[in-house]
Amino acid sequence: MAENPISQYDQDFADAMALKLRLNRKRQLIKKYGEFRVGIAEKTCKQHPNADLEEVLIGIEEAGF
Repeated sequence: MAENPISQYDQDFADAMALKLRLNRKRQLIKKYGEFRVGIAEKTCKQHPNADLEEVLIGIEEAGF
């Protein structure tokens, strides 16, 4: 038998915490850079999977947008 190292409850809790952290990070980025810039940066990251969201936002800001 394969031993399950983590219970379903623990997995659900870990998933919920990961979601909370992602949403909190996005909220902070929107507060700092604005929703419009974050939207553009997210689309850029979807097109370029190796791009980092914060680095893209910094580049947008440095470019004057």
